[in-house]
Amino acid sequence: MSRSLALVTLSPWASGVATILSVIDVQTGKTLWRSKQNEEYAGFIAEPNGKDLAVMQQDPSDSSLHPSIDVVLVRSTATETDIPGRYGAT
Repeated sequence: MSRSLALVTLSPWASGVATILSVIDVQTGKTLWRSKQNEEYAGFIAEPNGKDLAVMQQDPSDSSLHPSIDVVLVRSTATETDIPGRYGAT
């Protein structure tokens, strides 16, 4: 990632609790994205040498070893794309 974006939590991050997430532009402090779903943070993957990232979230009540996750692609242009389907975290 180009170090121009930061993924931050706006709520406590605890197992079994929905997490409010935000992506901010580090240079300007502008909020580019904020999570909408009542889901728990499960991880992220940054685009190598890019400015986009995939944010993974899961149902807070799913405490299985490999929970299903939802993926949203967050772009530095303040747009998002929900990736259809639920995926297994490994």
